[in-house]
Amino acid sequence: MVEPLLDESIVSAVNLSEVAGKLVDRGAPEAEVRSVLEELQLDVRPFDDDQAFRAAGLRLTVPSSFALGDRACLALAMSLRVPAVTADHEWSHLSVRGLKVTLVR
Repeated sequence: MVEPLLDESIVSAVNLSEVAGKLVDRGAPEAEVRSVLEELQLDVRPFDDDQAFRAAGLRLTVPSSFALGDRACLALAMSLRVPAVTADHEWSHLSVRGLKVTLVR
């Protein structure tokens, strides 16, 4: 279900860093991680000041279990007016104005 979405996917630099970090934690060398992720040709967006403030504001409306990476993803989706795509079912319970969540499993 995810593969068809990759060509249109947009990801925050914060979330790219999280994915890269998880791979490094599992023993993958940084150069290999960079190579694998660059092959995906993701549209990586900088975490700008607008998203930073949106993510900060989300602290008031999303559960405290939502880390910065979660809120960065949501902030980017909100700023672009596109759905946030996730496998995390907890996100489907969010009620945030201007946010649509799409579950992939």
